[in-house]
Amino acid sequence: MVEGEEPDNKTMNKDTQTVMRLLEVDEQTALKIQNKMGENWLDFSECDQREFNRATRTAYRQILQHSPG
Repeated sequence: MVEGEEPDNKTMNKDTQTVMRLLEVDEQTALKIQNKMGENWLDFSECDQREFNRATRTAYRQILQHSPG
């Protein structure tokens, strides 16, 4: 994925659902995680499931560390 490029809707929906299932989060949180994954330069089209899962957990930890409270 090129910097600033959004994943297409089909990929976004599939990946969003995967994030929601993996971390048991709502859609809004899953989208934030997915955006963070893109900021971290994850190539959604080239990564395997293991890389995706690792990137998902890393992005979630980063979001939690930067959230107030």
